[in-house]
Amino acid sequence: MFYKAELKLLEESFKKCHIRTLILPKTELLSIINPSISNIESNTIYRFKDNQKCSYILFALPRSKNDEIMLIGPYLSKEITQNEIFEIAENNGLPPQSFAEFENYYISLPIIPQNSHIFVILDSFAEIIWQNSYIVTDLEAEATSFDEYNQTIKLSEQNAAWNIQIMEERYKYENEMMLAVQNGQVHKVEVLLSGISNQNFEQRLSDPIRNLKNYCIIMNTLLRKSAQNGGVHPVHLDRISSDFAAKIEMLSTVSAVKNLMSEMFRSYCLLVQKNSVKKYSPTIQKIITHIDIDLSSNPTLASLAKAHNINASYLSSLFKKETGKNITEYINLKRISTAKRLLKTTNLQIQTIAQYCGILDIRYFSKLFKKHCGISPSEYRNKS
Repeated sequence: MFYKAELKLLEESFKKCHIRTLILPKTELLSIINPSISNIESNTIYRFKDNQKCSYILFALPRSKNDEIMLIGPYLSKEITQNEIFEIAENNGLPPQSFAEFENYYISLPIIPQNSHIFVILDSFAEIIWQNSYIVTDLEAEATSFDEYNQTIKLSEQNAAWNIQIMEERYKYENEMMLAVQNGQVHKVEVLLSGISNQNFEQRLSDPIRNLKNYCIIMNTLLRKSAQNGGVHPVHLDRISSDFAAKIEMLSTVSAVKNLMSEMFRSYCLLVQKNSVKKYSPTIQKIITHIDIDLSSNPTLASLAKAHNINASYLSSLFKKETGKNITEYINLKRISTAKRLLKTTNLQIQTIAQYCGILDIRYFSKLFKKHCGISPSEYRNKS
């Protein structure tokens, strides 16, 4: 198979989006899908939905043994409500006592819109295996995957196993998110967030708003710990955690929850990128944290060395070796970063901001700011 590496990449890409992929002989595939779509042409990608509104993709793999077919799915192309889930269950003859398990089945499915980046990868794969010559066909035929699901939940023992599997998937998903935040991997967080819907939030209380608020409070705590494990000092974590705690209590609609959750994940992830000291030695971690916490005291090499009982020459050499900057350069960059944030987010006088950054001379502050940003502090504020 000349495209073995590309096929592996495709499978891994869908796996990271929590979408199942199967490679089956054509005869085996026909036993689980509607016979009316059995005429599978080469150089063709087929898209269809089953009678549960779950989406699938299939296509024939060229030059494969046993005329193999790749089946991708199930996934949802858009968010589905609880009422819709119950209607689908009823239309498919599922008994009411199994509705809870059926809802859990939908909660476990990722939401992948048709414009998702994952289909760009599929498009590139198709161009490789078919030399840029292929078509995409949407089918009206329905798969019979409901029987496959129904067999999974026939017995109470199987119900328990199914619920355990759903719970394990949820915790696995959350652990992936936490690890991505801990490592500051914004790109990975965005991929994982793309499949979240409000259905993914576990219902513990009858009041949906209070339930979602409680879930957000839990996630805020977990994200704070993940960022701390990523090397962010509590001084930074306390501020962002408090801000989100206030935003959580202001939530008034279910639709606002997903946006806030996305904001929380991205903000903590960026915090790790910007403020993690994990890669530095314990000594430099302490120095950087000291600078971050006490910028207004106008820290210097001499004062930092004295405060931590370290030889100034040794500290200067070690700091430069680990950060690539001398202490004065690092402090000035931190001053500019802090000044820009305060200019954007507060109405403090520029002289007050300068003092907060550890500079008493407003003229020197303006000169330093213009050197790094190209414009004066007042121009930066007006531009923002």
